[in-house]
Amino acid sequence: MMIDTNPRVAWAAAFETGIRTQAMVSMLEAQTDAHTKKSGRRHTYSDVAMNDRGEEVVLNYTRDQVSASETRSRKGGAGAAHGEDAFPIWQAVKRLEESNPVLAAVGHWLSLNDTGAANEYLDDVADTILVRYQMAIGMDAWNGYRRARRERVEALIKARMMQDRDNVDGSRPPLQPRAICQSIYGLWGIRIISDNWKQDGWDKTWPLLGDIVSQLESEAMEPIMTATRDANREMRNFIARAA
Repeated sequence: MMIDTNPRVAWAAAFETGIRTQAMVSMLEAQTDAHTKKSGRRHTYSDVAMNDRGEEVVLNYTRDQVSASETRSRKGGAGAAHGEDAFPIWQAVKRLEESNPVLAAVGHWLSLNDTGAANEYLDDVADTILVRYQMAIGMDAWNGYRRARRERVEALIKARMMQDRDNVDGSRPPLQPRAICQSIYGLWGIRIISDNWKQDGWDKTWPLLGDIVSQLESEAMEPIMTATRDANREMRNFIARAA
């Protein structure tokens, strides 16, 4: 059996009893209730980014994992099956976990079908995105932010993560400012005024965060796409020889 060429679907198939597709996401949304929990964990992370002079720098940072949004879903949903064909992807993910845990966390967050399992990586990925955002705007600019603006940026990061996680195949329309702000207030109690979206500069922050998530996804999914191409080529060759 051929492996799905959507790397998120292939990743999910290697780890879950449910295949993650856009239809699956929509169905699960109708079957779940969300709540917020405290994770109480503290980790040290490393990431490679570019400084203002275009030089690669290694960033090490330690941060408390403050909260994670967890969803309790019903068991036995649609697509609750997968086979051994996903094993090459499982191997590729395990290698990525060893070589680059930061990117592996990004892949797990974006791909895992079980929302509770994916949310174990929410804070890790949010921290990675925040560091890359700081590097993108420059640390001088970040240090000039008031505490309230920093909190809003961190909330926007998680909102962007949630939007992009649920857009499995790129077919969903993007959230608009009012929906983003309502979601952030409902989940984390942080108020962003949608009528001032452009005035406050969020019209530039939101797409920048999307670019960062997209770049991280590309880096995380590259070994998965390679493993998929190799496995599917072997399968095609096997079928041709057997014909």
